[in-house]
Amino acid sequence: MSRRFRGLAAWCALKAYGRAGYRALVERCVDHAVGFARWIAGTPGLELMNAGRMATTPLNVVCFRFVLAGMDDAAADAMNRAGVAAIQGDGRIFVTGTTWNGRAAIRAAFDNWATTEAEVAILHDVVSEVGERLRGG
Repeated sequence: MSRRFRGLAAWCALKAYGRAGYRALVERCVDHAVGFARWIAGTPGLELMNAGRMATTPLNVVCFRFVLAGMDDAAADAMNRAGVAAIQGDGRIFVTGTTWNGRAAIRAAFDNWATTEAEVAILHDVVSEVGERLRGG
């Protein structure tokens, strides 16, 4: 009896919004993630880490990293860990660090029911600004 009722949040959302409402919530989160992944894939200086996954099975999590031509793996990993700290320190959005296939990466999770296109645009801005600073621009 000491275990948390992990299903309570899902049950409450289903009770409040119904099956169709819950489905719309999940689809909206995935749509935000897919749009952000496309932006990452089309933006120089960024690399989409879970590209194959996003193409075959869209997820609500996007793993990406800052890249510089000619940078070795250790330096790129250090730059991306610094990128996570800088994005978090900015305070406008929140991402976490992760490791994807042995390389440091940045993880953006789209799991908040209240996230809008405006917040996704802020994420674009912050990632762009931090990337520019990391590249010395």
